[in-house]
Amino acid sequence: MKISVVIPCYNVEKYVSRCIESVLKQNISKQDFEILAINDGSTDKTLQILRGYEEKYSHIRVINQMNKGLGETRNIGIENVESDYIAFLDSDDWIDQDYLKVLYSLAEEYSLDIVNSGFRRPKPNGEILFQSNLLDQESSFFTNGTAWGKLYRTQFLKEKQIRNRISAFGEDIIFNLDCFEAGAKFKTTEYIGYNWFINDESLTRSSRDEEKIVETCKIFYKALCETSAKINSYYIILYASATLFTANIGAKAFKELSKEMENISKERVTQKDYIKAIFTFDKGVAFKLKMGTLIYSLSTLTRITPLLGFLKISNKVKRK
Repeated sequence: MKISVVIPCYNVEKYVSRCIESVLKQNISKQDFEILAINDGSTDKTLQILRGYEEKYSHIRVINQMNKGLGETRNIGIENVESDYIAFLDSDDWIDQDYLKVLYSLAEEYSLDIVNSGFRRPKPNGEILFQSNLLDQESSFFTNGTAWGKLYRTQFLKEKQIRNRISAFGEDIIFNLDCFEAGAKFKTTEYIGYNWFINDESLTRSSRDEEKIVETCKIFYKALCETSAKINSYYIILYASATLFTANIGAKAFKELSKEMENISKERVTQKDYIKAIFTFDKGVAFKLKMGTLIYSLSTLTRITPLLGFLKISNKVKRK
């Protein structure tokens, strides 16, 4: 088996068929890939739909478990495949017909541990909100920190014992940084074949979740700052700004989180690093991330970061 497509599923009865059908339509032989769908304690008809596919197709396997969360579910996927490569696919997303073929061909041609690819962001009405513009350079691997949109060599993950090690926001970012630290050979392609869907229901958060959001962000940032010196401090700062500015929290929680993140990063990021970040304009980093990093660096140096919280508008987050 060349590729295992691991799909964690939780209450996605509206979307999971589209996701699985996109894999079944791949333009490679069905003998070359399998689908491992893991039902993570769904309370709707997700498991029933998955069982229907499992009965119909010999190269679809289903694992049913009590709810463990996305990171641990992906770990179970790694443990339960023996293929050459693993592709993670979120159950409300879908892939283009040539997705697996393109990524697999690159992995084999260059003997890669990881192929990193781009994505587009379609809205429910089919309109494309935006799409990534990745360059084949190191920064693209850091700024596109998702587990999906990539192809991983299974042997590398197992030999290096790479697993999701936090159950919080940004677990896949830490996963990929662990891969980098372990010496993964990777390449980024400009090809875009992954569709990251805007699901208005699945991960919408309300103001009642603020305490949980702040706590998971702290867990993520602590893990981020514990990475080795191999990880350029610029990317620590970049993720700090992205974490703060995308968290769906009010001004008070924003102030708490920003102060805590500043305390956590004291041993990892210096004033010189913030100054360098202000003048860093890496072509592999999206414009919004560059500006966020610049603003965060300036505000941290002048100690006005908490005040930025008052400029935030507490909207519902429509996607993780």
